[in-house]
Amino acid sequence: MASDRNAGRTVPPAGRAGDTGPRTLPELFAAQAALRPDATALVGGRERLTYAELDARTARLARALRAEGVERGTFVGVCLERGTGPVVAALAVMRAGGAYLPLDPAYPADRLRYMVEDSGVEVVVTQRSVAGSAPRSGRRLLLDDLPGEAAGAGAGARTGTRAGGDAGAAAQEVPLGPDDAAYVIYTSGSTGRPRAWWSPTAASPTWPAPSGSA
Repeated sequence: MASDRNAGRTVPPAGRAGDTGPRTLPELFAAQAALRPDATALVGGRERLTYAELDARTARLARALRAEGVERGTFVGVCLERGTGPVVAALAVMRAGGAYLPLDPAYPADRLRYMVEDSGVEVVVTQRSVAGSAPRSGRRLLLDDLPGEAAGAGAGARTGTRAGGDAGAAAQEVPLGPDDAAYVIYTSGSTGRPRAWWSPTAASPTWPAPSGSA
């Protein structure tokens, strides 16, 4: 993958010595979910999720991703419609230990294929409505087939290969360091080919959600 692991990084100022506060994006989210579980965390289209609801959805998807072999350092494609799904997927990928690659279903098929193959994506999270645009490379996990995803993404209980475990079971967090990759994006390269840039989990809380988010 033709990437620049320093360019494009948005790391907040280093904390004071002995600071034990949250440092990674999953930790920041977990802290807010514990502090304000009933507060609105995400609005996408006609759907509104509290921190508790968003936490439950990301936990379920994180379990399914780990059942598909996602672990620390795995790149996962996210090809979804606008709404709450892209944010759920991004958080779940990080909770599973991976880094997400936004895949806009409106992009040309050859560009999406290049991004997936160049980055080494192993799993693509998508949904039936845009599955025809999602790259064929790697395994597919249908977001609208996960338990509890009836609102905004459909309902069901399959991933296409493995079910991903009990819907209500708590997700076991994969510990990440602040320098682990959170996401990778592709920009237009000077050679005409898209170029990959990545950002760590210690990036600003204003991290960019995947293409398709509200």
